[in-house]
Order: sequence, then C-alpha cells, then structure tokens
Amino acid sequence: MASDEAQGWRYPWSGSGLFTGAVAWATHQQAGNLLTESMCQGGGRPIFLAVSVVAVLVTLAGLFLSARDLRATWNGPDNVREVRRARFIAGMACGSAGIFLLAIIAQTLAALILTGCER
Repeated sequence: MASDEAQGWRYPWSGSGLFTGAVAWATHQQAGNLLTESMCQGGGRPIFLAVSVVAVLVTLAGLFLSARDLRATWNGPDNVREVRRARFIAGMACGSAGIFLLAIIAQTLAALILTGCER
C-alpha cells in the first residue's frame, strides 16, 4: 500500500478527458448563448463556428490523452492499485469526453440549421 503511493502517479493525464470536455462544452454553450442575437443578424455565425472548432479540438485532445493513458494501463499489472485506479479514471474520462463531444457537435449542427431568430 505504501509502495503504491511512494511510486507517484505514473498516469498524469488519465482524467484529462473529463475536465477538458466539460470546460470545452461549457464554454461552447455560453458562447452560443451570447452569440444568439448576433447570429440572428447574420454576424455571429463565423465566430460561433470558430468557437465550435476550438471546443471540438480541445475535447479531442483530452480524449486522446485519456485514451493514451487507458492504453498504457492495459499493459500494467492488475494487482497494483494505482494501475486499476488509472484505468478506471481514464475509462470514465474517455466516455465523458465522448459524450461532451457529441453534445458540442449536436449544438453546432443545431446552430447551423437554425438562424437564432426563432421565437
């Protein structure tokens, strides 16, 4: 038990998909809310698309980092608590990053279809 903690954290990016996906989605959501009126007038759509691309790239980066650590834990022993913990966190982070990525894409598609002037 003490040896697991003394080794340090060998998988530092295993939870990155959880945090990057959540922050990217929240930023994307707020940008969409702020730009709704300007999208109705026709000027905010390019800005929103740029925010969408950045949000997708940030989420994909977090997903990649979590997937890399998840893959690294498959080669580790199952009886080490640190490896099991990192595998669980990385798996959850990959799943949540995927869900946040789907939410960002769905909101972007909705913004492309709707003009923002609907009431």
